[in-house]
Amino acid sequence: DHRDLHSFPTRRSSDLISVGDEITTIGGIVGRVVSIKNDSDSLVIETASEKLKIKKWAIATVENRK
Repeated sequence: DHRDLHSFPTRRSSDLISVGDEITTIGGIVGRVVSIKNDSDSLVIETASEKLKIKKWAIATVENRK
């Protein structure tokens, strides 16, 4: 299940992201979502080598891994 967040202008991008999803940022970084901060505009992803905190608006696509 592939979702391009720019195709959903009426929904918030944070509504489409779940822990375990694989995301690609607008900068080309690929990682798996390990935590979502609902009270802020960021989340944490795990890449092959480390964990990164990124802004939700920087997510370009989401692959649902469930």
